[in-house]
Amino acid sequence: MILLILLLIILLFILFNSGAGYKESVNYNIKYSGPIMDGAQEYVSVRGNKKAILFIHGFPGTPKMYYMARELAINSGYDVFIPRLPGFGCSEEEFIKTNFSVWLNFLKEYYTDRRKKYDQFFIAGNSMGGSLTLKLAELYGDSADLRPTGICSVAAPVYLNSLKRGDIKSPLLYFIRLISLFSSYIPAKKPRKDKSLDQDGDTEWVGYRGLFPKQIYSLMLGLKGVKKDLYKIDIPCYICHAKEDKTVPFGNSGYIKDHINSDNILYRVMSLKEWSHTNHSMFIYKSVVGPLWRDIDYFFQSL
Repeated sequence: MILLILLLIILLFILFNSGAGYKESVNYNIKYSGPIMDGAQEYVSVRGNKKAILFIHGFPGTPKMYYMARELAINSGYDVFIPRLPGFGCSEEEFIKTNFSVWLNFLKEYYTDRRKKYDQFFIAGNSMGGSLTLKLAELYGDSADLRPTGICSVAAPVYLNSLKRGDIKSPLLYFIRLISLFSSYIPAKKPRKDKSLDQDGDTEWVGYRGLFPKQIYSLMLGLKGVKKDLYKIDIPCYICHAKEDKTVPFGNSGYIKDHINSDNILYRVMSLKEWSHTNHSMFIYKSVVGPLWRDIDYFFQSL
C-alpha cells in the first residue's frame, strides 16, 4: 500500500512538472514607461540597406549583449534591430509579469513588421535568444514573404536538463514549478562582479541576477516546443557553442545540428577554457566577438 502511494505521488509530480494544468497569459502591456537599466535600451540602426539583422538577447539579459556586434554589423552593411524583450532590463517586479509566450508573441510581431522591407533578413541570438531565433525559423520557414534568409544560433538551449543525454544543468530545475508556487524571485547571494575582476569584457553584461522560478519554468516549457519542431527548419543555419559553457549544456548545439533539416549548416565549436567566466555570453567577450562576427557574416554573405 505504501509503495502504491509513493508511485502515485511520483506520477502526480511528473505530471505536475510536465505542465499539467499550466496556462500562460500573453496579456502584457509592452508600453512600459518606467526606468530602464543603463545599456538595456532597444537599439535600431536603419541606413537604407537591402539587408537587415535582428539580434535577440537571452535570459535574463538585455540588448547590451550586442553593443560590439551591432557596430560590426553596421560596418558590414546591415540595418540592425536589437529589441528589449518585454519585462527585461527594467525591474524584477515587471519581469515576473512576463513569460515565454509573451516574449515570443512580441518577437513575432516585431519580426513580421520588418521582414518584408528587406531583400535579405537574418536573425541571430545568443542563449535563449538563439532558442527564439530557432522558433522564428520554425514558424516562418514555409512563408514566402516572412522566411528568414539565414539564422545564427549561439550557445542556444533546446533543453536545460536531459537525463536521456546525460546533460543535467541543475537537479533543482526538476522542482522549479513547485518552487514557483512559493517564491516569485530569489535574490542572488553573491554581489555583482566588480569591474576590476573583468574577464574579457564579461562585466559589461547587463541584466537581472537571482532566480525567477516561474519564468524559468516557462522557459523550460517553451524550449520543449522549440526542440519538438526543430525538424521544420530548412533555413541556412550557423551554429556555435563553447565546449566549456557553464550555463547551457554543450550537447545542445549537437542536438540542434542533428535535428534540423537544413542542407546548409556551418557548425563551430569554440574553446574558451583560458577564461574563468561562464564561456556562454559569446557576443560580450572582447576577444571573441570580432572573429565570431566575421565568421557569421562570411556565412551570411554566402547565401
